[in-house]
Amino acid sequence: MPYMKTEDLTMFYEDIGIGEPIIFIHGSLSRGITSFAAQIQAFQNTNRCIYPDLRGHGETESTNFNWIPSQLADDIIMLMDKLGIEKAHIVGHSMGGDIAMYSAVNHTDRVKSVTLMCSSGLLNEDAGKLLMRYNPDTIDMERYSGFIENMKKEHYAAHKGNWQNFLKQTIKNCMIYPDITNEDLQKITMPMMLIYGSNDTLVNAQDIKILAKNVRNFSSVRIEDTGHFPHILSQKYDEVNELIADFIASVK
Repeated sequence: MPYMKTEDLTMFYEDIGIGEPIIFIHGSLSRGITSFAAQIQAFQNTNRCIYPDLRGHGETESTNFNWIPSQLADDIIMLMDKLGIEKAHIVGHSMGGDIAMYSAVNHTDRVKSVTLMCSSGLLNEDAGKLLMRYNPDTIDMERYSGFIENMKKEHYAAHKGNWQNFLKQTIKNCMIYPDITNEDLQKITMPMMLIYGSNDTLVNAQDIKILAKNVRNFSSVRIEDTGHFPHILSQKYDEVNELIADFIASVK
């Protein structure tokens, strides 16, 4: 299995396909190949697809169990360096959209395009409130027993059994990040597209207006009758995949 090793990090990733590179960045409480199962087959014949497990998640190990989103964006750039990728298209779902936004702002010269899925890349207090149901201090252990067991299993390499800290760190970050300003957004030069579900409460009209006003090459597409995961196999993944493919193809 492929890993990128640094001083404090051993990042797990999958490197599938050939062609122009796309880095798929998963959201909170997920993993690369789990989150993007419906994209692997669709893009591997036309693109080199990278699916990392972010710091604090999945099979990625770190000596520091605490992390912030901008740090995760830096990790993505280090992974690109290791793989010899000068520029890449970045697709980020949910929190992965936040990481994509930090990459676009802080590493503009390394990002060819950004596809945000179900994330404006801006602070959304509703996300933190929604995750509070998983607060280890108050979680309904019986109701969420399956969820807890999955967190223990899927992310054991990352949290070494301390799933409570894993969840607390996730909730904490969602409460205060991303800390992207309008001035930051105005630095973005590459094309950016937002894909979101009509029933997704974590993307609001005001944030879309902010992006449209400040990002010079921004577009958005609303997927009807779906929520926060329009790209998964049980939802409208074909429509999402076509949107991503057409968008990437349009970027010169």
